Amino acid sequence: LVGMLFSLCGTAQTIASQRACAQALGQPIDAKKFAQQDWQVTLESLFEHVLRLSQAWSQAVHCPPLAATSLQQVFQLKRELLGQTANAQQAMQAWLEQILLGLPMQAWLFYLEQGDWETLSQHGHIGQLISAIVKNGWQRLGNQPVPALPAVSLQWWSERLQMADAEPFMATPTFAGQTFETSTLTRQSQHPALQTCIKQYGYGLLTRLLARVVDLLVRWDTAVNLSSVETTPVRDLLLANEGIACIETARGLLVHRVVQQDGLIQHYQIVA
Repeated sequence: LVGMLFSLCGTAQTIASQRACAQALGQPIDAKKFAQQDWQVTLESLFEHVLRLSQAWSQAVHCPPLAATSLQQVFQLKRELLGQTANAQQAMQAWLEQILLGLPMQAWLFYLEQGDWETLSQHGHIGQLISAIVKNGWQRLGNQPVPALPAVSLQWWSERLQMADAEPFMATPTFAGQTFETSTLTRQSQHPALQTCIKQYGYGLLTRLLARVVDLLVRWDTAVNLSSVETTPVRDLLLANEGIACIETARGLLVHRVVQQDGLIQHYQIVA
């Protein structure tokens, strides 16, 4: 039911809730289920990126959105991937390379690392977005660096969300009295393929667009290799009846905290 309350990242919200509640109840971790949940979150983030790149970004830079038939095709592929249909991975990679990038993934990353905007702008839907940004001189638009949120322990979240000002903190969270960013840009800012863009245009519009594309490709690689995208929660640092789940979504870090007593929820907090 939790996922039905949110229009974005519903799968991640549901899984964060399930993990936090299971942790608060002291239930053992099922490694296989945990990995399957990671797979579901990874796929959801990937398709959130596809949707934003094809629609919201297109509208923002005055580009035609992807054709409805292309979007119908990709969401049919999502259903097939979740159902682990034969050849779904190959079909999805072909869609990404032929429709979204217009180039093989490794070639696209190579041109990005070289800062070859001219070549990138000539291929795929992403090329149209790059071309519009460059044509209008918007590469550095919004270039205002915000420090990335450092690694934060579950114990820190537990202590912070027990404080008297937890409610206003959840609305406008800070760390050590500062505002930090948690996004595709902060996740991928050290990726080799993004370094040329960051050096040339800082953290402006072009860099943020390309960070989203890089994050999409990283998540696709994760999905293909079925590797876990999150470490197992640490329990011995938390209260006996408390559960906390932290999940990286397409938009950034998501945190759910639950405190239960005799099987009934006493406190439920979300930081998103």
